[in-house]
Amino acid sequence: GSSPNATYRRWPWEYYLELTQLLNRSQYTIIFAGGPSELELKDDLVDCETNVYDCIGMWEVLEWYWIFINYRPMFCSSDAGLHHLADIAGVPTITLFGPTRSGKWGSIRPDAVFIEQIVYCRPCINTYLGDVPDDCWRNTRECLTLVKPQFVTTQIERLSTTQVNTHLN
Repeated sequence: GSSPNATYRRWPWEYYLELTQLLNRSQYTIIFAGGPSELELKDDLVDCETNVYDCIGMWEVLEWYWIFINYRPMFCSSDAGLHHLADIAGVPTITLFGPTRSGKWGSIRPDAVFIEQIVYCRPCINTYLGDVPDDCWRNTRECLTLVKPQFVTTQIERLSTTQVNTHLN
């Protein structure tokens, strides 16, 4: 997710649903996180398979932080606040950078994975210059739609084989 004033920074919702189907074949447990601006997405999760949990709007930031430091899940999302929180907590992250660049907003952790497409109009968000458009000026969101769920699945599987995700008691 992302803040309500920059929803175009989100990877397409239908891609998340497809990613869920692809990952569910591999027996991953999938938890959907989101804030109040993503509550309308919950209806699409009703028909999801087992091992998919809808936690959209359920927990506050400090509760997510507790989950991150105590369970160390792998975290995959667009460049948004919860991604940065997971990164600070030491969680292995896969971040989809669309209108922003990983070089500016990405993790400094060596195990972080960045996925971004080279599109001539990137970056269109330059917050440090005060340049935050209301929407994709090309109406395509190519920087995110070119990142396909199959590629993200491959990156998740690759990271999961290199990470030891342990449950901390």
